[in-house]
Amino acid sequence: MSGVSSPPMIRSFSSSLFFLLLLTCLRHSLADDIGSFVYAGCTSTKYLPGTPYQYNLNSLFSTLATPPASPPSPISPPHSPPPRGNLRQVWHPRLSSLCSAAYGGALQLQGCYLRYGNESFLGQSDKSIAYQKCGPGAGSGNYGDLIGMRDSVLAAINVGAGGPYRVARAGYVEGMAQCVGDLSAIQCGGCLADAINALRSACGLAVSGEVYLAKCYAKYWSKGGYGSPSSHGKQFSGDALWFHSLLFLSFRFSW
Repeated sequence: MSGVSSPPMIRSFSSSLFFLLLLTCLRHSLADDIGSFVYAGCTSTKYLPGTPYQYNLNSLFSTLATPPASPPSPISPPHSPPPRGNLRQVWHPRLSSLCSAAYGGALQLQGCYLRYGNESFLGQSDKSIAYQKCGPGAGSGNYGDLIGMRDSVLAAINVGAGGPYRVARAGYVEGMAQCVGDLSAIQCGGCLADAINALRSACGLAVSGEVYLAKCYAKYWSKGGYGSPSSHGKQFSGDALWFHSLLFLSFRFSW
């Protein structure tokens, strides 16, 4: 992981400090390790130790990382549940370590996503590439069938029912795609179309692949035994970092 060089994500106000927090539990395939690392990014600007910013941010993280005393009520507000299971104990130390003293940062795990900062990112489209990974190429004689099934899966995802989460299967190939929850249906469709095009371009004849844009992702994989399970990934620099079935909170702290 390398830190992302970008303008500060946090601006200070004369009388208060304002946090925008994006906290998400993601859908995933049953084979995924939901606590496994995907990518992370941090602002280059650091806050000073002992400042109110550090105190408030640490208090916020501690609150989010603490398991609730009892299961949330059916009438609890939609932003109540933190990431499920032991993900509370996974994202906090990782993000604190990777983005130590950074004014803003984001961490993407297979089953949880968190971004904090005060730049306006909610409801805004962002199709920049944050991360991509491709599997090995299909074996000789197999690529024709594989690519046909892969393209059928991606086409079905692209013209899906219009929801933010989509899955498809054709033969031995399965796929899924998802948008961040603050996008409109039109924004989500445009983001997924770009993610699918980027996936085809990046992964070619690979037996599996995944592309994360700033506000959506698309992935496919083969169950047909093509190739080997090895793969390679690439993380992109920039402000691209953020996702999925979404939970967002605002916090205001007095100085």
